[in-house]
Amino acid sequence: MDSVERVIATITFGKPDRIPTDLWTLPTVYMRHNGAVDDLLDKYPIDFVRRRHDLNNLDGRLMPGEYTDEWGCVWFNCNPGIFGMVVKYPLEDYRALDTLKPPFDWLKKSVESDIAAHPEPGKFWNGWGGDFFHRMCWLRGMENVMYDLMDGKPEIYRLRDMLLDFFGTQVSMVVKGDVNGVTFADDFGSQQQLLIPPRIWREFIKPVYKELVGICKSAGKYVFFHSDGVIYEIIDDLIEIGVDALNSQIWCMGGPEEVGKRFAGRITFWGELDRQHTVPHGTPDDIRAAAERMKQSLCVNGAGLIGQAEVDDLTSLENIEAILTAWN
Repeated sequence: MDSVERVIATITFGKPDRIPTDLWTLPTVYMRHNGAVDDLLDKYPIDFVRRRHDLNNLDGRLMPGEYTDEWGCVWFNCNPGIFGMVVKYPLEDYRALDTLKPPFDWLKKSVESDIAAHPEPGKFWNGWGGDFFHRMCWLRGMENVMYDLMDGKPEIYRLRDMLLDFFGTQVSMVVKGDVNGVTFADDFGSQQQLLIPPRIWREFIKPVYKELVGICKSAGKYVFFHSDGVIYEIIDDLIEIGVDALNSQIWCMGGPEEVGKRFAGRITFWGELDRQHTVPHGTPDDIRAAAERMKQSLCVNGAGLIGQAEVDDLTSLENIEAILTAWN
């Protein structure tokens, strides 16, 4: 099997020849280890297109100082290589909603650049579907969004429709490219629970993703979804709307055993190893033991699990090697 066949067999609960692997890297891991990270990835190839970082040309949100993005959100950062935070929100006053113009010109250039050529033929390639809820919070401010959702403000629905139109356009462009799947990323959980009540999530956010996932499915693309935090209560909903693979912090949700009891065999788990504790602070043996627990609890006839972790400058080269070799 090549990597594309292996990933598809895994997420469709076929018979992959082994567990596919993936590694997410923040620029800081290259700032610490330089070319040694790529040496390991060359030695132990992953099955997904490798994310590469040009440390001399990082996204403005990853650089120290202030940066204004394509929507007019102002970011501030003091640590190169990790994401800063938004400090000025274009929609802090909703009167600005009347004049806010989504950056469609920027979008066209961005997507065309991303899908112009397959970066690694033979590897599974996910196009970028966006982060609807993140963008809403970056435009309005998270606290304001929470109040708006609880109060049912009409403006928050106008903003939702504007963003759905934008991200729907983005996904429609992405699926025309030579991608195998589409990734969405929105953090819906805190360390203990969902950020918003499940009822409101289902009424307000779920229809957005049902439409975006539907665009992918109509084009024959697989859907991958990332969300940080405790999202146990909405995994059934993500399965219902057609998400094929989920990257989530299963170690905050009772661990792989608890999650596997309910969801193994119904959705593929795209990792992840515990990046709060085990990946940065554990030993290679700890990583291998955690991977074995995930295999025992989440795999169904060898499918349903992608061996994945995210690493940064806190992760040793020994642990990165363990991550890449622990699954098979």
